[in-house]
Amino acid sequence: MHIILGMATKISMVTFTEAEMDWLKTKAISDAAITAYRGEIARLSTFCASIGIVEISRIEPEHWTGYLSCLSTDRTAMSSKWKPLKPSSAVQAFRITRAFLLYCTKAGWLGWDPRDIDTSVPTQVGSSKLPTIGKSLSPSLREVLSKAPLAADEQQARRYFALGLGFWGAISPREMALLRVRDLRISRATGEGTLVCAGRRKPVVLPVELVALWRRYLQCRQEATSGRIAPSSALISNLRSGDSLCAWSIWALMQSGRDNKKEAKEAVNPRILRSTYVEGMTRNAARDIDIVRNQVGRRADISAELSAPARRRKIGLLHEVTLAELRESLPLGGV
Repeated sequence: MHIILGMATKISMVTFTEAEMDWLKTKAISDAAITAYRGEIARLSTFCASIGIVEISRIEPEHWTGYLSCLSTDRTAMSSKWKPLKPSSAVQAFRITRAFLLYCTKAGWLGWDPRDIDTSVPTQVGSSKLPTIGKSLSPSLREVLSKAPLAADEQQARRYFALGLGFWGAISPREMALLRVRDLRISRATGEGTLVCAGRRKPVVLPVELVALWRRYLQCRQEATSGRIAPSSALISNLRSGDSLCAWSIWALMQSGRDNKKEAKEAVNPRILRSTYVEGMTRNAARDIDIVRNQVGRRADISAELSAPARRRKIGLLHEVTLAELRESLPLGGV
């Protein structure tokens, strides 16, 4: 009994500094990353100290959510000199402090799991209205991504599908060049797709709008070849031979075939598609940032620990919000 009490007393007295040192020992990261991590934990520690909390065990969920709430607004509790954080910095603070608190939970110093806490990260400083997603994309491109218009021919269908992959899957031309038809699977129950990409830890979840673009592209290919497209065929192929396209060719076809003179002056850069998608998804789901990171092929600091169906449902809900914002930004009456 004395040993148990002694252990409990020791655990209850673990400080931020001690917990931080233990946590960082488990991280194989650069010196710059360690500095960033320490800075975020120092901010959390300062906030907790301002309300009389020094030991890790005394932190409650409302303390953490209170800290997150003041990151982009009032930070006088931490220091009168500290200005509100930018949205990207607020998201980073959320990710790092959640990873730290999760480590403390697993170490037995906290009695709650930060992944179970319903919280959100402020993403727009000084404004109650978020900017519409996709402002960097032309109206005609937003319509392709959100409404899946019927392509006139195989060439247009191929371009629409490549643009959709670049946005909804944040898939690069290099990744597209390696994909095969068998890598894309469509759910009969939901109509959504999943795409297995080499080098990505999780399948990419694709909305029904992108699946519709694929079905039209597949139809055009079948009509052109008068036959069935083999599972081993390239997902995006040469119009004449049906062979795989190189990354440069895919990049070029995404640039080609613009619908009007104004759009012809605009760059359709795969990086812009990717960054626009990530911006919208992370803004709509800051608390699920690791799920989004897996979706676009980036390593997550914290495993989402969701089953495949649960992950698909989560991504599907985020896609619905992103679709609504894309459509909201379209001119009345369409393009």
